[in-house]
Amino acid sequence: MFRRRRSPDGDPVEGDEALGQDSEVVEDGDLDDFEDADDDEVRAPEASLRAEGPWDSTEIETDDSYLDLGAMRIAPAEGMEVQLEVDPGTGAVVAVTLVDGESSLALQAFAAPRREGMWSDVRKEIAAGISASGGTVDFPEGAFGTELRSVMTVQTPEGRQGRAPVRFIGIDGPRWFLRAVLNGPAAADDVHAKALELVVRGVVVVRGTEAMAPGDPLVLAMPGEAGKSVAEAAGGSEPLQPFQRGPEITEIR
Repeated sequence: MFRRRRSPDGDPVEGDEALGQDSEVVEDGDLDDFEDADDDEVRAPEASLRAEGPWDSTEIETDDSYLDLGAMRIAPAEGMEVQLEVDPGTGAVVAVTLVDGESSLALQAFAAPRREGMWSDVRKEIAAGISASGGTVDFPEGAFGTELRSVMTVQTPEGRQGRAPVRFIGIDGPRWFLRAVLNGPAAADDVHAKALELVVRGVVVVRGTEAMAPGDPLVLAMPGEAGKSVAEAAGGSEPLQPFQRGPEITEIR
């Protein structure tokens, strides 16, 4: 398992948003405009919010029991389904989604500035997009700091207009930013979300030392030999469509 490194005296060392297919839909009801009241908040990353994870790779010790996806290492709970979405043209992994019953968790890591967090700006951009499309947003304080909880307008399988909850969590780390998106019952029910929140806590981000522009996605990879076989089989020439699902490799942990 991952363990925090400790100092000699024994103290711990401190350290876009598409709906999932399993989103819960609630029909009817008008949607209100959003208001963002956090303009005066502190922008710098808060290490205290990561006191129990997620981790930077320099803060932990590892073994082989975690799923190594290159820039991200995760620890799915038993029975969770892991889906890796790949670009059909390049074979590159562009997203990782964990499915727990009717709920799902999408994870993606990005490069970030050294001294300033990204989540404040990112959630405002997400909120503006949701509001423009007729949805509502709220900014409650959660275990990971300020979250964005939304209700987005969707089309039901029957062709009618409905609503679906989506929960966005953002964590600012040292030179990286981790975004987690919850769909389904876990987006609105904290009890359903517990298992997936623990997955977020256990994520280890491997930022690397290379220079990257803030907002560039950190490169994910298929575990083991699967990455090579997917890349060889891709062979397509179509550009990646960021709001369409690509081929998926599914693993049950």
